[in-house]
Amino acid sequence: MSDQFIYFVCVKGNRDILKKEIEQRFKFLTPSFSKGDFLTYKNQKTPLTQKEIRQLKLAFALDWGESIGKLSNEAIEQKLKIKERDLEYPEESPSRAYLKILQTCNVFKIEANKDTNWIEFGSAPGGACYYLLNNFGNVCGVDPAVMDEICLKNERFIHMQEPVQNLSQEMLPDYDVHYITSDLNINPKQGIKEVIRLSKKYKSLKGIFYTVKLVKTDHLKVLEEFKEVFQNYGFKRVGFVQLSAHKRETLLYGLN
Repeated sequence: MSDQFIYFVCVKGNRDILKKEIEQRFKFLTPSFSKGDFLTYKNQKTPLTQKEIRQLKLAFALDWGESIGKLSNEAIEQKLKIKERDLEYPEESPSRAYLKILQTCNVFKIEANKDTNWIEFGSAPGGACYYLLNNFGNVCGVDPAVMDEICLKNERFIHMQEPVQNLSQEMLPDYDVHYITSDLNINPKQGIKEVIRLSKKYKSLKGIFYTVKLVKTDHLKVLEEFKEVFQNYGFKRVGFVQLSAHKRETLLYGLN
């Protein structure tokens, strides 16, 4: 029986995080050939089926699969093209956060709908809110910093210029909220706690998307704790997704 190799692709700058995550979670994989953000590992146990390989879900892997035979440079470059997907955004967008929420909606197949309302925690200057206003209904942005005028002038936008820690459920909009997204620049343990606390106001909630920023590779070990928080909240589908627009961060999601 021939050896089995599995490849992984990461976004630029996350190679060290991905290698550490593979080392921690999959002891049966040992490093093999790598080129830039394309890494291959040798499977030291019984070969995995294609389904089992796709279940090797990693917080910092943008793509992965079985590596069959020796790959040419052209084949590797083709695999790396996934990093370039959905990276264009309007010039008038206040920030690249537009890309992260665009890609999130694409991954989870959340279709544009003016009856779907959102809250974003950590919204300034407004890239994600701008995308949401163009594709969905009411949007509430929570951030003590200033929002871009392109969002503020939209009648369907509310800016709550307060730190998330200072908010009560009563201060949030009274209309139904269907999704919450968060890109907070605070300790994720505290941020997740605050988002969960505030989200309990909405019986209409379908899901939460929380961007977890990883300062050190040592912090990988707490990702499962964050996942458990979402599971204990009662979400049916919980996990992590890497987006091509990400930097040293990953998306924690909880969906019903």
